[in-house]
Amino acid sequence: MNLPVRESISPSPGTPGEGRGEGFSRSLKVIQRIDRTLTLTPLPDYRERGSNIVGARVFNVAVMAVILLACAAPLAWLVTQLITNRSAWAEFRLDRFRIDLLTRTIIYNLAAATLATILAIPAALVIGRGRAFVAGIIALVLPIGLLIPSITYAYGWSQLVRILNLKLEPAGTADVARCVWTLATWLWPLPAAAMGIALRRMDSNLQQQAMLDGALARITARQLFAPALVGAAAAAALAMQEFAIYEPTGISVVATEVRMVFDTGAFSSNDNPIAGAISGGGVFDSPDQAARSAAAAATATPMLLVILLLAAVVWIGSRRTSATTDEIESAPWPRCLTVGWSMALLALLVIGMTIVVPVVAMIVFASHSPKFI
Repeated sequence: MNLPVRESISPSPGTPGEGRGEGFSRSLKVIQRIDRTLTLTPLPDYRERGSNIVGARVFNVAVMAVILLACAAPLAWLVTQLITNRSAWAEFRLDRFRIDLLTRTIIYNLAAATLATILAIPAALVIGRGRAFVAGIIALVLPIGLLIPSITYAYGWSQLVRILNLKLEPAGTADVARCVWTLATWLWPLPAAAMGIALRRMDSNLQQQAMLDGALARITARQLFAPALVGAAAAAALAMQEFAIYEPTGISVVATEVRMVFDTGAFSSNDNPIAGAISGGGVFDSPDQAARSAAAAATATPMLLVILLLAAVVWIGSRRTSATTDEIESAPWPRCLTVGWSMALLALLVIGMTIVVPVVAMIVFASHSPKFI
């Protein structure tokens, strides 16, 4: 009498009481499950990844080439002039005049950067927490302020002072305040964009929890400290190289003194005023152009070191910001965090005050004074 095959199979040693056929069936199911998982999870396309890596490398090489062409070449020329003109080495010494010059340059432009950051807060809040339509409009308008040349702002606010019949002493305290305000109204989109984008990328769950705890303002200020510092440092770095705003009324800062040394070969004084310097009068054809270039570069060296320090702050702050906001949330934005219309109106007021007012002042003054044109 022949026994069935299933009954003649001894139990598997791994699982007591389980037939070999049942163990094989379970193993087959596991294999099928693994095969199904591997089928549903496609392997990466290494050719596509390789093309992306090559494209990124080509882009990085192109960016580095542009930086070298735009920045490294002029700096190399200046270094060459400094090496070959030893008479300019005397400009490296830090006497009382140069220390005071660098100090007031830093104070003026840090004040402009701080004021620009304060002006940027309403727009940053609207970009980060405002309604999509309003935030889009403000984000679209922000670059317009930076595209307008700084000299336009300088002329616009100067004409507003004339329209209001205000008498400002040239290079006096009120005149310096006008220049600081002009720089702030030109550069405030930088901190606004930095803070707005960072606020847009913040975790909404963290913000809601902070709102429940009554600490939303404190948490927001702490999270925006690094982006605000990045924007303020960028604004200060741009303000320090600006001479067109300070020059018309003869305010002595590093940028105006560098131009004076290049144009006239000497620092400003009662006999060599900044406002009275004639630009471009055969400077590029003069026989001592190399010596003047070297002296101007030596004069600007302390400010360049300060700008490098600000660039380091921007780099460290941007890395910290990107590290804490690597991914943008895809969840719907909670309405409880949306800022009200009053903040949007305040942001529009800042835009109108900083962009529209100086342009309108120039147009009004030009229409009443044909000689202005």
